[in-house]
Amino acid sequence: MVQVESGQMEHGEAPLHDDAERRRFERKAKERERIQKAIDGHLDNSRLSKVSSILSRFQEARDSDITLARLYWEEFEPALYARLRAGDDSVLYDLTRSVTLSRVRARIQNSHGLFVARPEIRAARKRLSEEERERLALELPPAPVLTVYADETGKTGKVLLVGSVWVPTPRETSVATRAVAQWKDAVGFAREFHFTEMRRDDLPYFIKFVELMLEMAPTVSFKSIQVPREGLRADAALPRLISALIVRGIEHEIDSRRITLPRELLLFKDQDGEGADKLCLAEVEQHLEHASLARFEKQLAIQRMTAVPSETGAFVQLADLYAGSLQRVALREGGGSNHKDEFADFLLSQVARMAGVSLTDMIQLGEAGDLSVQFHL
Repeated sequence: MVQVESGQMEHGEAPLHDDAERRRFERKAKERERIQKAIDGHLDNSRLSKVSSILSRFQEARDSDITLARLYWEEFEPALYARLRAGDDSVLYDLTRSVTLSRVRARIQNSHGLFVARPEIRAARKRLSEEERERLALELPPAPVLTVYADETGKTGKVLLVGSVWVPTPRETSVATRAVAQWKDAVGFAREFHFTEMRRDDLPYFIKFVELMLEMAPTVSFKSIQVPREGLRADAALPRLISALIVRGIEHEIDSRRITLPRELLLFKDQDGEGADKLCLAEVEQHLEHASLARFEKQLAIQRMTAVPSETGAFVQLADLYAGSLQRVALREGGGSNHKDEFADFLLSQVARMAGVSLTDMIQLGEAGDLSVQFHL
């Protein structure tokens, strides 16, 4: 699991004897803080932040400077990169230079010890040319990243439920997040997307948000798990519920041929409270490390598990809307409907439509091909 502890002295670092040493330490602490924010999806406009975001999601970028440059250009300088791919070599003067990105990558890996290349690549970098390093990287395919965004609901209700959005293609996270931010700026909608806070006048914006997310991230899938809350302490049950969701969800992803192992897992949970989140995720990590050994032949690596405020990510908000919609439909008992019922039916119908089944079948059967599965305990 990747951790960046801002402000703490690194192992083996010398005491701060003079002002220069103190300034150096403070500068590194600020860099670690920016890297941490980038890992959590909160980017600034610096190369350090952008390169950190790419390295956190793509092992191949850690191993290859050419791949790092390609992914950087594709994600952060798409117009120039499109011209380059069309044969306009003149844009090479305008694109961020590969050697500049390589230096930032080296600073992140060497100064902070984060997102390091595989041992074979690190050894090769000491003696091989760039062409030979690329050949070695191609011969040793990296483990891709699977990102899961989760949110819980029903801590005081009849059913404790965790809804989640699964993204097997990391590039889609930044593409969708950027598209949503641009759309919100264009229409002047400044609020977050939370099911419980939805007002009648918000409904068109919430619907458009879902449509845009599904358009920009077409490979996402939705998974949930629920259990009757009677007789349970929600805070004690939640870590096991999340762990069961991840383990069963990975098995479902494999059975559906959406992913293969090995994989690195990134888990983002909607922030609840600092102490409760740390205890919850520590228990989840323990369960998943055991599952990696017992059920996945050590082919599942826990790269990072963190609780993030919902404002930092559109996918966390989508998980909130999915969990809220499931809870709304599960507890609905006849009578009229309002804007929340309308939205819940819309979101779940979109998931069912993508899977080629009806909303009724998805709710009753609990599974819709490789796009949605609902586990019940």
